[in-house]
Amino acid sequence: MPKRMVFGDDGSPGADSAWLWINSHDWPGWTIEVLIALDGKNKQQPASRSLLRPQVADGLTEDVVQADPRYALHTRAVLRDLVVVGTRGQGLLKALRLGSTAEWLMHEPAAPTVFVRGGRRTQRIVLAHDGSADARAAEDALLQMPWISSAEVLVVSVSDHQTQADPVIEAAVARMQGHVGAVHAKVLAPTDLEVFYRPRDLILNVLKDWNADLIAMGSRGVSAWESANEVGLRRAGSNASAIAHHAPCSVLLAKA
Repeated sequence: MPKRMVFGDDGSPGADSAWLWINSHDWPGWTIEVLIALDGKNKQQPASRSLLRPQVADGLTEDVVQADPRYALHTRAVLRDLVVVGTRGQGLLKALRLGSTAEWLMHEPAAPTVFVRGGRRTQRIVLAHDGSADARAAEDALLQMPWISSAEVLVVSVSDHQTQADPVIEAAVARMQGHVGAVHAKVLAPTDLEVFYRPRDLILNVLKDWNADLIAMGSRGVSAWESANEVGLRRAGSNASAIAHHAPCSVLLAKA
């Protein structure tokens, strides 16, 4: 049975980038559905999309509905394998701000969801893994990508202490070996001078240092990494939400 992707399209520059990201990869065995949800704020239907290369996917369809984009994407995603949206749209698909469709999908992804920043092909991926069911769902989502065999993956975990090994990432690395182009592991830990730190900051730093194209993580905020100092400094929103807002690359969120 072919796998199915739904692409939320509002005709914005962010959606254009997301469409370019889709077309920068090959999706053999996949069908792509372009979903256009028109509501009171999005009245004008964007132009129809076409595949930039015939071999990108096995099929392409378009569906235009009169509905809130949040409801339309969420209900459609329940029966899909992947959702792709841009991060800077118009109307309800505007920049990631409270109340936007992207923000809403971030907290309740009915299927693994990619929030695209930039249309280039994915070559370097960071998988943030805390051993939770949601993090395992993100790992599984990566492994179902038909182009994952050419990507390089860095599996990271956060610890209060410097360590050479972490059972969580060692197990994840073992599962990914043979399926990805290359896989590495790294334990992120604060320096001796960092008495108060936030796991999200360590992850954001490694994204920049590693020049990642994509970060994959569970949608429930890597709660296993929340130490006492993290709780004390916590602002509104989870680690996952904060990383999705501030990551310099595209973000894949999944929920078990």
